[in-house]
Amino acid sequence: MKFFMLTVCLFGTVFAKSPSTEWKPLPVDDPTVIKLANQAVAHINEKWEKLFYNKLIEIKEAKSVADDGITYMLKMIIRLTYCPKSKPYHDDCEIRQASSAQICTVEGHKPSGSEEIKISNLSCDTIPLPPS
Repeated sequence: MKFFMLTVCLFGTVFAKSPSTEWKPLPVDDPTVIKLANQAVAHINEKWEKLFYNKLIEIKEAKSVADDGITYMLKMIIRLTYCPKSKPYHDDCEIRQASSAQICTVEGHKPSGSEEIKISNLSCDTIPLPPS
């Protein structure tokens, strides 16, 4: 009997359904994705020591995975604007065409039962301007 119970417990452990660790694509126009992208740009503008604001140009990719909440990952393009940080940011800030774009990867986590997404990782790389 003990062997039977041990076998049942062992099979139960092996075949128990665990949370998915597979990233699932999200639409780039999903409201949560847009919220995270805007939050990341605001974070970049606050932390980077540039004289002008950056602006979101495009969200290239978004995905999520369920864990102890939801973890989001997105890739987005940002560029510098002509709007100085000495003034409040506004959405009509004109893009500096002569500036290189940045491709940024953002990870954010929303714990279960919370509406707040906390940025856990953010990195950007320069996309070189095409030769003229």
